[in-house]
Amino acid sequence: ADFSSVPRRTALQAATVAPALLTRGLGAPPALAAAATTPVPTTRVGNLDISQLIQGHWQLAGGHGKYTEAEAIANMRAHLRAGVTTLDTADIYGPSELVVGKFVASEGSKKAIPCTKFCCFRNLRSIDEVEVRARVENQCRRLQVPSLPLVAFFWADYSVKRYVEVAQILAKLREEGLIDNIGLTNFDL
Repeated sequence: ADFSSVPRRTALQAATVAPALLTRGLGAPPALAAAATTPVPTTRVGNLDISQLIQGHWQLAGGHGKYTEAEAIANMRAHLRAGVTTLDTADIYGPSELVVGKFVASEGSKKAIPCTKFCCFRNLRSIDEVEVRARVENQCRRLQVPSLPLVAFFWADYSVKRYVEVAQILAKLREEGLIDNIGLTNFDL
C-alpha cells in the first residue's frame, strides 16, 4: 500500500496497530488486515506480562507537535484495544506521566501497564535516599498507581560513580513495595 499521502501518525498506526486503524474505517493493506486478527505477543518481565509492542509517550513532553489530552487518551485506548498494553513514559517527559496516569486510572493498571524511567541528570554527586524516595513517590502519584510496575534507571554521567548507590536505593524501594521491577537504560552490560 502507498502511505505517502497519509499523515505520518496514521501511517505508523497502520503499521503497528492494524485493528485500531480498521475500526476507524481507514482500510489497510492485506498484510495489516491479517495482523488485525493476530494478538500482540506478550513477554514476561519480572512479575509483569507486557505486550512486546510498547507505545511510547515521549511526544507528550511538549514541543513535538500539538495534541489534546483527550486525543492522547483516545490514542492510548485504541492501542490498548489492539493489544498494546504497555505504556512507556519517564519522569523527564513533562506532563507525560500525568496523561498516562489518567489513562491507567480509567483502565486499571492490570490492563494498561505504565513503564517509566528514573532519570538522573542533575545532582549526581548529592542525590540521596530522600530525593530518590520523593521522586518515586511523585511518579506513583502522577501515574496513579500504588507502586511503579517497571522503572528503567537512567544515569547521565558515568564519571560520577554513584549510580550503584542509587541503584541500591531503588532496590530498597522495590523491597518496600514502591517499585515492582527495575530495569536499566543506557547502561552497557
